[in-house]
Amino acid sequence: MLRVIIHGCGISVGVIKSLREREVRKTIGDLKLIGLDSDPLAPGLRLVDSGLVVPRADSEKFNELPKILRELGGGILINLVDEALPKLISMQRDLKRSDVKFIFPPEKSLKKSMDRKILYEILGEEGVPVPETDRLTPPIAIKRRIGRGGSGFRVLEEKSHVPEGYIAMEYLPGREYGVEMLYSKKGELISANPREKIDYRIELGHSVKNVTLRREDLCEIAESAIDAIGGWRGPCSVEMKEDKNGKPKITEINPRFTSPIYLITKAGVNLPLMYVMDCLGMKIELEERHNTCKPGVYQTRYLEEIILPEDQL
Repeated sequence: MLRVIIHGCGISVGVIKSLREREVRKTIGDLKLIGLDSDPLAPGLRLVDSGLVVPRADSEKFNELPKILRELGGGILINLVDEALPKLISMQRDLKRSDVKFIFPPEKSLKKSMDRKILYEILGEEGVPVPETDRLTPPIAIKRRIGRGGSGFRVLEEKSHVPEGYIAMEYLPGREYGVEMLYSKKGELISANPREKIDYRIELGHSVKNVTLRREDLCEIAESAIDAIGGWRGPCSVEMKEDKNGKPKITEINPRFTSPIYLITKAGVNLPLMYVMDCLGMKIELEERHNTCKPGVYQTRYLEEIILPEDQL
């Protein structure tokens, strides 16, 4: 049975749900889903076939991951932890020796995507729309240069000192979008699927209501951004928000499948399945690369509890 290992299964369980879809068994057969997370209370560990607590990506013990995966018997690795990616890229040889298949982005592209200051500078030079960062007038938005899930985002109504590690930018008051993308291991775009964030909870770090769209302009902006940083391999999500004139501007690039990925799956495009297929060298046939999923499909999320006795931790 094919093993798929989901690192950072946490609370964003869209990848797990996508790989439980009936079409997966029809396409590649039965899967064993193995979840990895540093939090013993991570809900995703209870939604897979086998869950394992592993060291945090920022700890020295994280270097033991190839050994852990070898003991599991290897498999296909899907990473959902941003800060783990640089380390995983440096471990590629050890992962291959552990019989682990994966698709990681180019190291240089990843570095450019993870620091918003560097990202905005590169994209701006290439003519890709990004927020203004010079000669700002209030209100001004600030956000951590490196971080995920709306980390450190604040709106300042007057000029103020920008803390170290933050970037100041124009406040974007308009509609917010994400383009869920998958690139092949050869660096070719497989699929790009736009959505609108209807409701975003900063305290949760992800959107709770979304709707799929058919917007060629968003797909083109997202693809131009990826081209500008040197290309990509594997999943990513390009996020944008409209300025006061309704112009979409890129705010960040997430180097992974994001929490609304199950929406894209239910709208007809199972990107986690396609990732697994590409790792296996299977052919993926789609009529178009942009706007691949069905538009007008809504997602609304809610919290659900999992009750655990102490001996299951």
